[in-house]
Amino acid sequence: MAKRVSFILAVVLTVYLGFAFWRGVDLVRAGNTPVIILGICVMVLPILGGWLVIREVQFGYKSTEMGKQIAVNRLPSMEIKPRTVEAQNYLDAAIEAAKRNQNDWQNWFCVAVGYDLVGNRKLARESMQYAVELFDQF
Repeated sequence: MAKRVSFILAVVLTVYLGFAFWRGVDLVRAGNTPVIILGICVMVLPILGGWLVIREVQFGYKSTEMGKQIAVNRLPSMEIKPRTVEAQNYLDAAIEAAKRNQNDWQNWFCVAVGYDLVGNRKLARESMQYAVELFDQF
């Protein structure tokens, strides 16, 4: 379900960015110098937005692929509830494993899951990005 919603939102965003880009082209064709500058800016923003969306979708697919390949015994059990002592213990164990072997993407994947369990989304994302970098080298 989440993949379908993401796909639909990406299509809607692509259409919107396409309309915005063509509006910028129309402004550039107007011929007036300030309007041309505005048109160029209007064309750059959809390009930047599209690049960011593509990057995020690639990150999501790569993370999903990594989740399918990770050893099941390394992930937390379904009994661990978010923001509990068990979640903190899992995070601590994952961090220790990552310290012992810093080049193993699975360790960093587990660190990201642990940070997510304790509610620290920023560090979870950074850890997952590092795990993706290591996975790409693997």
